[in-house]
This record gives sequence, C-alpha cells and structure tokens, in this order.
Amino acid sequence: MEATSPHQKYCPSCGGYVTTYAMTTGGGEVDRCEVCSAALEDQAAAPALEPLENVIVVEDTALLREILADILKNKQMTRHVVNCVNGSNFLSTFTAMLLKNSKVGLVILDVNMPIMNGANAAIAMRAVERAFGLGQPVPILFFTVKQCDEQFRKLLKFCSPAMYINKGQSATPLEMQERVDKVVIQLLKERERGESLW
Repeated sequence: MEATSPHQKYCPSCGGYVTTYAMTTGGGEVDRCEVCSAALEDQAAAPALEPLENVIVVEDTALLREILADILKNKQMTRHVVNCVNGSNFLSTFTAMLLKNSKVGLVILDVNMPIMNGANAAIAMRAVERAFGLGQPVPILFFTVKQCDEQFRKLLKFCSPAMYINKGQSATPLEMQERVDKVVIQLLKERERGESLW
C-alpha cells in the first residue's frame, strides 16, 4: 500500500470536504477519507445494486426511522424495512429473523440510544452471527452526531463491513437521502468485493 499527497474531496459519511489520501491495493488506487477511512469512489460509475430483502433500521427517534425507511424505499434499496427502537429490541429482532431464515441485507444503527447503545449492539450482533455460523457478516451503517475518532475507527474495523454517517451534517431530508444513497452503495460494493474498508 502506498499513499500520495493529500487533497480535499467530499466524504458522504462525514458530510463535508475532508483531506484524503490515495491508497494503492490489489484493486487499484482509491482515495480514502483521512477522518473515517471510507473509500471515496466516483459515484457516477457505481453499478445498480439489486434491492435488499430486509433492512433493519435501529433508531430511537420515530421521525428519523420514518425518514430512513422512506429513503430506502424511494431509492428502491430494499423490499422491506424492519424498525427497532433500541439495541436490545434490535438484537431480539435480528436473532428472530435469523431463526426464521429471513435474510438481512443491511443494518442501520444509531449509536446513541437508551437501554443498549449502537456500539454494544453491533458487537453483540457480530457474536450472534458467529454463533449462527453466518459466512458473510451483514453490513452495518452507523448513524451518529459525532465526528469519527480513533475509538470509533476501531469499532468500524471490528464490525467490518461497516461505515458511518455523521447525521448532524445533513440540513434537509433530501441531503440526508443523497448521503445515505452514496454510503449504502459504497458499503454494499465493499461487501460484494469481500474487501475490508480498513
């Protein structure tokens, strides 16, 4: 891996222009965000993805749950959205879906929630997947109002495939829709290729 001189580029995860670095791997050269390490590929070249069977949205704010469900359905990213209000409710729902062989294509997980926060829920989710012997982990998109720091990057690495969106950087639902669309496509492409974001 080799890095070149940094430059500025828009990161949909962080919600603003960030310093980037170019990283060369087996798949070629990719610009990555210096804050969250997300690959910043040209979205115009992104292939169309098949709609996911089920997406679980875990968010304690009802309005944001509705906005996310609308985004996912309007962009035809999923056939079905399952809503959960906290991490504990999510783990029960996720485990029940695995028991019924219901395929989960993506989990959108708020970080700050009552009862069980998103970080603890994600770590427990990975343990549940291992217990069920799932070969490929379900991608996680974290929602948070905080900037990505070293501790959060470690969480993203542990839970890979995982990315995050700084939800505090979206002024309107339309802006949120554009960012969710870009980040979900990138996350699913990374999973499809079997590449780690880290």
